[in-house]
Amino acid sequence: MSQPVHISSDVHDNVVRCVAQNRFPFPDQTDWPAEYVTITNETERQRGIEDGGSTYHPDIVIVDLRTDQVVEIGEVEVETGDHLIDKWRTFAEHSRQHPTSGSRHFFVYVPDGMESKTQLLLEQHHIPYGGVRAYTVSNIGDVAIVPIATPVDPKDHR
Repeated sequence: MSQPVHISSDVHDNVVRCVAQNRFPFPDQTDWPAEYVTITNETERQRGIEDGGSTYHPDIVIVDLRTDQVVEIGEVEVETGDHLIDKWRTFAEHSRQHPTSGSRHFFVYVPDGMESKTQLLLEQHHIPYGGVRAYTVSNIGDVAIVPIATPVDPKDHR
């Protein structure tokens, strides 16, 4: 298990909000379905997913309002390690599968420096994912996201 980066819950929540506002969809994205709504669970649990009798609340949940189905999930982590595998697998299974690549629309955001280990864990455990992203937070709270791997669709590698 990696050592957690000392990120307060306020900073984590800021990263979740920033990712949700700027990546689901991207500000210039023209092919985002109008029926998709982005929901965050950072300060209050709003949308969960049921699995095996348990309810999970990913940080970011994208729902298709036509069907009320979860189509994409984003999770902001403050650490990485084997203890997250079951959660990641569940989130991937509840994300839509891309029709061409076969990858899932499940995106993992980790502190800068943890991205290689995260990607390796996902691949070793055969968890289909849409992207691994590294993030940094400046002293004034500005969030920067760097795409590391994007097997779901090359257009999302930004």
